[in-house]
Amino acid sequence: MSSRLDKDNGGQNLSAHGRGKLSSPEMYKCQGGYLQWAIFIVLLAMLAAAAPLYDALAVKQPLLKGTNPSIDPAFNEQQNRQLSDGFTDAIQLAVYAVISIDVDNDRRNIFNKYFNEGDRSLVRSIFMKILGDPEDPQNPDPTGNDILGSITIRPDFPNDDGDLSCGAETVAVLRDFNKDNPTLIMCPIAFKHGGIGLGYDNVQEINCDWIGDRVSWNMDTMGSILLHEYTHMTNLVSPPLSKGTDDEKGGYGPAGTRGLDKNIAPNNADSYSWYANEALWNILCLENYGDPEPEDDDDDDDDDDDDFDCGNEVC
Repeated sequence: MSSRLDKDNGGQNLSAHGRGKLSSPEMYKCQGGYLQWAIFIVLLAMLAAAAPLYDALAVKQPLLKGTNPSIDPAFNEQQNRQLSDGFTDAIQLAVYAVISIDVDNDRRNIFNKYFNEGDRSLVRSIFMKILGDPEDPQNPDPTGNDILGSITIRPDFPNDDGDLSCGAETVAVLRDFNKDNPTLIMCPIAFKHGGIGLGYDNVQEINCDWIGDRVSWNMDTMGSILLHEYTHMTNLVSPPLSKGTDDEKGGYGPAGTRGLDKNIAPNNADSYSWYANEALWNILCLENYGDPEPEDDDDDDDDDDDDFDCGNEVC
């Protein structure tokens, strides 16, 4: 996955407000006790069919995660904060993905832009694996699967062959994705991503005003990077998949995932990430976004997103 900053503004934090939609952390908070933790539990227990739940969940959730990936102390304070916020945002993205899969309205059709209708149950089960499926006695907590705690996030360092993972086009790489304790390499470009309603020093806040009117990299957050990488982890998503997802050729970015052969989309990490991106922002911003343009698969910071090689790793 890749993203971009607004280079015309020097990559500064350009929080904007003014369309009457969710565009700051305060707008995402619970109001008057209306949002209850019980509603969240009910949703993830697969009872999210009534419209009032959408309104109740269209705010930032106080997701109280017990187990997250470990963060290497080599990251600085802001990077640590971005990763910690990203853990919550990744779970938030999975929540809204499940909502949009289950609804019986126009939001249901977002799914068919990325996957075949016949794969709706399979894709839902992957998001539920990330959340911690209430039907799974090993991971009943719907705020994140305990398996996520086996991941360690580190800056780049030489692998067993002496090679580094991060290059000009690489945002993150999951090493040992098919083992019990994978290492997630978070490259410097990843920290140019803001959070859902959160900005940092020289990092743009991602909100409704910033996104624009179509699906694009402006929707991308640290949480969506993490969600992408989570789907690579074999122990997390197998079953129902036979192994962790891959990075299918041409299946990167908003336009690439839309154009990918839907028969292989359930095996493509970025298909989950971009479906979740569109599902979340459609609900939070009450906006039906236009289709991505081909140039929306280009990152201003990269030369070519499609022509990378992750070797024996996944990125």
